[in-house]
Amino acid sequence: MKKQLLSLLCFLAFALPGLADTWTSTRTVAADWDKILNPSSSKTTIAPTTWTDTSNDLEGTWSMEYTWQASGNVYYTRSKNGIQMGSGNAGLKEMFLSSNSFTGQITKVTVQGAKSNGSAKLSVKVGETEFTINGDTSATLNSTAKDQVFSGSASGEITISFTGNADGKYIGLSGLTVEYSNNSLPTTCTPPYFQYCA
Repeated sequence: MKKQLLSLLCFLAFALPGLADTWTSTRTVAADWDKILNPSSSKTTIAPTTWTDTSNDLEGTWSMEYTWQASGNVYYTRSKNGIQMGSGNAGLKEMFLSSNSFTGQITKVTVQGAKSNGSAKLSVKVGETEFTINGDTSATLNSTAKDQVFSGSASGEITISFTGNADGKYIGLSGLTVEYSNNSLPTTCTPPYFQYCA
């Protein structure tokens, strides 16, 4: 009976993809953003450089990088509806979020409540693979917040790019979600069943 069970587990590990896991991060209270973004508070307009949150027992950390319209002019604010970077003289031209926290095969990346009043283009890359949305590799944002769902199948670093924003304009979002597979079944089997499984 034990040999039969081992054989079944080995077959599953070899033949089936890993079970899907979902990591998600969002906040609906302004002050709660301060717990996951650094720096972040009601007393600063300095844009955060890291985003760290735990979901489904996985701590995901993202680096946040910016290209501002004018050197030295930055703007950031947070609210129950999300976070916003850039405004007026502190317009945001580009923003990049990247993470190596996710192992296994990544199949979907959702940027929640994405918006821009400067027609920024949003794209997602995993490793060397461009993920797609509605058959395209990018989405043009407007001032109406909308979840943007990118799909594909790849592993490696996730890079979320907001580019081409007009001068004096903002970029905002209300959360992130990553769907990925993480096979936790046994990966070593003894003869006569499988020499290697996974």
